Amino acid sequence: MSKRLRLGMLILVAAALSACSSSGPATKYYALFPAGKEQLTVAADSGAKLPSIGIGPVKVAGYLDKSAIVSRTKDAKIIVSGYHAWAEPLSTSIPRIVASNLSTLLQKNNVIPFPWDMRNRPELQVQISVDQLDGIRGQSVTMEYRWFIYSNKEGKVLSEGREQLSQDLDSSSYEDYAKAINVLLTEASKTLAEKLSG
Repeated sequence: MSKRLRLGMLILVAAALSACSSSGPATKYYALFPAGKEQLTVAADSGAKLPSIGIGPVKVAGYLDKSAIVSRTKDAKIIVSGYHAWAEPLSTSIPRIVASNLSTLLQKNNVIPFPWDMRNRPELQVQISVDQLDGIRGQSVTMEYRWFIYSNKEGKVLSEGREQLSQDLDSSSYEDYAKAINVLLTEASKTLAEKLSG
């Protein structure tokens, strides 16, 4: 066999091996969405007297600040999925979802997610810091967050607090995991609606 033929065969084998090693399951992407109106109990005139409201910025813990979906094991090890990812960053999706939920809960059209035009800043600003948003697939998901209601007009924090919410899981699928996180964001929105209108 000539050297040229052997070289050609080696190149073909190398290319085949490279293709095999690079192939794998396609990444699945998951998105979070605002709750439907049937999931949100709207109180009459709940936000009628409130000024414009901005949601954000939302800061998420560093280990969550990635496209891959993060979960935990029973011994508290972090699992960063290689094939299951968020369609958009949590720091972008959370303010969008909470703003939409609050708009329904408070019956207000001027609830906007961060970022906004700095020339037209909302009068109230709800800043959120998410310290935990994960769990053990097949068991439960936990959301721990801090919130601050800030008056841009007065230049001060009007109220603040820390909340922890949990949602049980019926399966270990990533689809149910994402759905549970969506439920937690709905519950967090209800809590914030009470703080804003209370």
